[in-house]
Amino acid sequence: MSVAERSDIIVDLMTALSKFQGAMTSIPKTSENPFFHMKYADLGAIWDVCRKPLSDNGLALVQTTVVESEKIYLDTTLYHVTGQYVTSRYPITPMKQAKDQGWVPSNDPQSIGSAI
Repeated sequence: MSVAERSDIIVDLMTALSKFQGAMTSIPKTSENPFFHMKYADLGAIWDVCRKPLSDNGLALVQTTVVESEKIYLDTTLYHVTGQYVTSRYPITPMKQAKDQGWVPSNDPQSIGSAI
């Protein structure tokens, strides 16, 4: 389940997003997953490519967590310097491996951090 929310007016935000997308370049796959024998772009590489085009176009990306009715959600918001924004919400399900049980729900800090 995902919930989206936005400011009433998003014209400047969408213009800036369009310019940002035009400024983006390919992200190099510099990390390797030995289990799957494949390369991937890690979070640092993604931010290295995105940071300047976001900033140059007055955009900021913010992620926060929200707890409602004992459920954890990750809110991701794209802000523009004008105050315009678009937010989406995604439910987080913290899990951990338990002996002889496989993956089970868990609300310990390690499981929450891993889920986020």
